[in-house]
Amino acid sequence: MERRSFLAGMAGASLASLVPNPGRAAGILPATAGMLDAIRGVDAHCHIFNASDLPVTSFVVEVLLKQDPDSPFKRLGHKALRILQRRAPSAREEMKWLAGRTHWATFTGSASLMRDAQTMQATEVAPDDTDARFRDAWVEIAEEDPESFNAFFSDYADTQAKSAAVIRSGAQDWLGSPDLAQMVRGNPGMVNSIAEQELRIRGKIKACLAFLKTFVRYRYENALTLSALHGQASGRRIGLFTPAMVDFDLWIGSEECSETVPSSISDQIALAARIATHSDQKIRCLAPFNPLRAIVDPDYFPLMEKAAGEFGCLGFKVYPPMGFAPHGNPDGLVRNLSCKKGITGAMVDEAMERFFALCARERIPILAHGSPTNAPGGDAVKALLGGPNYWERAFKKFPTYFKGSDPAVKVCIGHFGGVSTKGHSHGWAGRLAELMKEHECLYVDTSYFEGLLAGGSAANDLMARLRQAMGSAIVLERTMYGSDWSMLAQEVGADSYPTTIEKALDGLGLKEPAKDAIFYRNAYRFYGLQPSGKGRERFLRN
Repeated sequence: MERRSFLAGMAGASLASLVPNPGRAAGILPATAGMLDAIRGVDAHCHIFNASDLPVTSFVVEVLLKQDPDSPFKRLGHKALRILQRRAPSAREEMKWLAGRTHWATFTGSASLMRDAQTMQATEVAPDDTDARFRDAWVEIAEEDPESFNAFFSDYADTQAKSAAVIRSGAQDWLGSPDLAQMVRGNPGMVNSIAEQELRIRGKIKACLAFLKTFVRYRYENALTLSALHGQASGRRIGLFTPAMVDFDLWIGSEECSETVPSSISDQIALAARIATHSDQKIRCLAPFNPLRAIVDPDYFPLMEKAAGEFGCLGFKVYPPMGFAPHGNPDGLVRNLSCKKGITGAMVDEAMERFFALCARERIPILAHGSPTNAPGGDAVKALLGGPNYWERAFKKFPTYFKGSDPAVKVCIGHFGGVSTKGHSHGWAGRLAELMKEHECLYVDTSYFEGLLAGGSAANDLMARLRQAMGSAIVLERTMYGSDWSMLAQEVGADSYPTTIEKALDGLGLKEPAKDAIFYRNAYRFYGLQPSGKGRERFLRN
């Protein structure tokens, strides 16, 4: 096969046709220093991808369900997942949709979105109606894979309530179709305290379907929804979002060297540049780096250079539990590909070293998945590859990149080392707090603290761990606000996440200066957005 085929569109007329440079659509204003300096909230860890950007079936089966076997996604068969992916607009389709439009304040339906977001009813952004597209997907699932459809909605009721009335009510409300609701085959028996059960079940259905809806939306719609939910809140308002793209292809699913997802990485990066201009610079994406792709395709690094330069990405996202470490990769972990057998740990190390050199040259930071979770197949060894020990090896191996009071490369370990997950028993949060004393390149974030949303003992336990981990000024100076939305959207209460985090910081006894640092000042330093910073230059140039 042709190894370069999966980067078709990266260079030449194909990519240039996607992103006219330097022209802008009418009505779109360039970024300004005043716009940047007025921001008082930055979401340093979030996502806006849809199902056409992922190997969806493999992602759900090999990652999400291995992490949470009781997830409602266990009820969705491969056919249902493929239907959702088919309904998702590709990056190229979205580029055409955005062509000629101005920034999002002028979009039909955006005002109602801002209002509805406060009551978790964020819909009606796109001219072709996301809700209709979502309902059509479920109609197709009901017809082509009725077992998945019925099991998905009845799963919530089967746990305790087993009420067909509750299931039909949730399906009708969220899918907007009485005919669809009748397709659900639940247990007709009623239970006591049905109002209480209905509230619990409907909350779960609402959160899970809100997450699945992001799978079929335009990424621009996801960005607008995120901005409406977290940027228009009554408390702390987030004014800049840095959504991270992910590249799971090659690690899970097909062993082909060509991209198997509908939207190529090059197209996703080109689209990110367009979304930045159409969002008045409120959305500035992070490009994904995949060392396995770098090994099998010689054109990959030029694309990464374009991402950091021409397309204005503010940083890179890496996902070690897919099967690689920052440094010190052991042999035998990387899967064999159809075009490349016997990939060694040394080859992965070489790709990562070249990546670090690129980041240092451009002074561009790295966001890393930093929890012992989401390894393909639940692999316990791979889950640890993004841990503090592996990052410490990289820091010590490449002092030119990571050392000093103003290191060339900064690294944020997402999720604060998994402090809110079952993986907190590994003690990564405490270890990261210790490493911060020695390595000024090291940051953490507050993304996906689901324990705070759950409340009760889960919240109390997490607060106790946070008090211990955040007990020094150094940690407070290098902790950033992050949400991990859209992944967070599957949790009840996700829409008020900035408020939830601010209340937690209040509970830790932090004053306004410390909270300001976590919500935006630390992120400005991490991304280099302060005056004279390289990131600021990148932000204002695009």
